[in-house]
Amino acid sequence: MGVDTRLYINNSWSVEDIKDVIGKRFEVPVTLKFHDWSPDYIQMILTLPGTKEARALNIFTKNAIGGLPATLLSLHHDSYSIGFLRVLAETFGGFFQEQDYEEVFEAFSKPGEGNIDFIVKQAIKDEPKLADDDKAMVTYIAEEKWRDNATWHKGSKK
Repeated sequence: MGVDTRLYINNSWSVEDIKDVIGKRFEVPVTLKFHDWSPDYIQMILTLPGTKEARALNIFTKNAIGGLPATLLSLHHDSYSIGFLRVLAETFGGFFQEQDYEEVFEAFSKPGEGNIDFIVKQAIKDEPKLADDDKAMVTYIAEEKWRDNATWHKGSKK
């Protein structure tokens, strides 16, 4: 039995998204290693912050947690892996499992949940054409037009 630290993230994040975020967030080079025998299994080779040796972040793109489709990020369990995957959990949201032999998970909300999601949904409900017009959507958000709805608190703009 191996001991790994795991993070399950929303499967809407692509492997390239994950690679880009890791490269920029931790300022480390990241290379991908694909396997013909398992197209849903990819390794990201990188050096974790605080370490000197290259490590393989194992990514399983066809996974699930609690019946929900997910992408699994897995590293061998140690303090560097725990810290690294916690930062990714804060970045992507998801379910963090410090030790894979225990059924203990910590949930991280996806960024913007309840905030930007609400605003974008409200924008589309108010003006459905905003879904196809990024510039108009930005204007809608910047001008706080979602506050025009009578049910929304109209606080002072600073």
